[in-house]
Amino acid sequence: MQFTTQLPVYYLVLCAALAGVFTWLLYRGNDFTETTTHKRPWWLRLITAFRFLTLFVVSALLLEPLLKAFQRHIEKPVVAIVLDGSESVLANKDSAFYRTQLTQKLQEAGEKLGADYDVNYFTFGHGVQEGLNTSFNEKQTNLGSLLDELYNRFDKQNLGAVILATDGIYNEGSSPLPVLAKLKAPVIALALGDTNLQKDLRINNVRHNDLAYLGNSFPLLIESECVFARNEKISLSITHRGKTVFQQTLQPDADRKFYSTPAMFEATGAGVQHYIVQLSRIKNEISYSNNRFDVFVEVLDGRQKVLLLAQQTHPDIGAIKSTLENNPHYEVNVVMLEDAQNINVEPYSLAILHQLPGGNNFQGVYEKLINKRTPLLFITGAQTNYQQLQQTGVEYTITGFRNLMNDAQANVNPTFNLFTADESLIKAIGSFPPLKVPFGNYVSRGENEVWLKQQIGNVATEMPLISFRKNSDIRSATIWGEGMWRWRLSDYQLRNNHEAFDALWSKLVQYLAVKDDKRNFRVNSTKKNFFENDRITFEAELYNKSYELITEPDVQIQLQNSEGKKYNYSFSKTGSSYRLDAGLLPTGTYSWTAQVNYNGKVEKVVGSFTITPLVVELLNTRANHQLLGDMADESKGILLYPDELDKAIAFIQNNETIKPVVYRQQEIMDLIHLKWVFVLLLLLLTVEWGVRKYRGGY
Repeated sequence: MQFTTQLPVYYLVLCAALAGVFTWLLYRGNDFTETTTHKRPWWLRLITAFRFLTLFVVSALLLEPLLKAFQRHIEKPVVAIVLDGSESVLANKDSAFYRTQLTQKLQEAGEKLGADYDVNYFTFGHGVQEGLNTSFNEKQTNLGSLLDELYNRFDKQNLGAVILATDGIYNEGSSPLPVLAKLKAPVIALALGDTNLQKDLRINNVRHNDLAYLGNSFPLLIESECVFARNEKISLSITHRGKTVFQQTLQPDADRKFYSTPAMFEATGAGVQHYIVQLSRIKNEISYSNNRFDVFVEVLDGRQKVLLLAQQTHPDIGAIKSTLENNPHYEVNVVMLEDAQNINVEPYSLAILHQLPGGNNFQGVYEKLINKRTPLLFITGAQTNYQQLQQTGVEYTITGFRNLMNDAQANVNPTFNLFTADESLIKAIGSFPPLKVPFGNYVSRGENEVWLKQQIGNVATEMPLISFRKNSDIRSATIWGEGMWRWRLSDYQLRNNHEAFDALWSKLVQYLAVKDDKRNFRVNSTKKNFFENDRITFEAELYNKSYELITEPDVQIQLQNSEGKKYNYSFSKTGSSYRLDAGLLPTGTYSWTAQVNYNGKVEKVVGSFTITPLVVELLNTRANHQLLGDMADESKGILLYPDELDKAIAFIQNNETIKPVVYRQQEIMDLIHLKWVFVLLLLLLTVEWGVRKYRGGY
């Protein structure tokens, strides 16, 4: 323990001198006593000392004295005992031992270590939970996430060792090996499971599209595996709505045989379609759960149609059409102006007008589009009639135009806010070659938003390259130049793909073709396709007539699965919206109806979602003891088996690096904040005051 002050210690001498002077001034005579002898009585000497001590302590406290104390702490090493709680652990002949005796042995090992070590128990799978859970129902295994969790929990503690009981199979996250370096603790791997192949039929995967369009065909590619089923006749079948729609016989000619089987189907009904892919069973399979694979395909009743109307053929048209057709949400129809006299514009969500206005038939088509309130995207070029273009109400007027074109590169406007573009797209746009733009002065015609500006050579200008009209009933935009095909070609030359060009057009079309949602009541599930270990959640919003969010009335929802079972819930109110966590539900296809009663009117919203079974743990049941050995070697631990837990205990007890940590902790206290100092001063002053009053002092 040390005593120190904020000011030099020799100031205490001054404090003592001051205390002595003031004490002498008070007690230099005995006026308040009847004592006539020159000898001062004991009680007078006592209260004189009390007054001196009081004044000295008070003045010393002004120096801000500090008291430093050191405490010795001993921190036991932490031992983490971790059990793999995934389904794959039980997919072998020792499953009964793992379910009952293994947990008991791990707990006994922890009790033997408990006196000298801080033992913590965990179970892991998709996540990490405290304690040993013997249900072994985890649908996924993430070894990397486990080690990250241990590092985060015990980073600042004395982590001595990790006893990890697992089969070494992981099917989620990254490899656990890179995490071991930062964990800095030996891993004692208890190898569970069987490294031998076992008799099994399984569907490893079914490759399919998540979306299909009504009337179109879509493929399924079934990847299956047969282990120790030589010469067995195995039926691969696919059922839809209770009917078998595909069947094929597999007859393996080897102990391990892989199959890749294609099947093609037509999307005949809208909504979520459920296909069940199954392999027939054979005797003594290690598991039948992986013989089945559930496939959910959402069939849409139509894509958004885009009209690409052009005055004449141009490379830009092919580039734009190819890009939009890569997006499954859009269907592009290219029409030349000369063939557009009798065109029906009703199906189209967007019209792209290439080098238009111009030609004889344009006005009639344009009036149809305006009457239908179709969003418009103008692309100007050398064939554009700019006088007619001004009459359409585009964002800018070009004055001084002499039918001359200029080269202009794209420069992204940082203040643009109609939609966002990521850094990779912005960087790619800056590398695109120039477009051919009309040469002249661009004069704004009202409120506009410019996404891309023209850069002439090295000079960045305020002239638009891509602009949008604001505050208009019909969304419209203009690309002030031709040569988009060069952008697509450049994108491929620089990055070996068209991702940036596709993203640019996706932003344009998505903004222009989007349908404004003016509903007062909106409900959405957070996902369309959940896995069986996902919690089913919904979000809802309710607007009043002023289009302000409100949460006054209650919102209910009813879920119904394909078998007709119903689940009723009420939403919780969170701030200005509603939220529902329906928890975990059985696999299958669900429809839902949400409703709210507001101002005497019942508003309803309907939808659907799917819950897909997770069988990934049973697709590979062959234990990976090689990985466990690598983990033990990398962390300077050992690889053992469940009946060798005593060796794990001995390894920990005899390891010189797994020892308690002794450290001193310094505590600094400000004396003025100590209660006993206040009590001391109060006691001294009280005693002095009492004696003075008793002896007749005043």
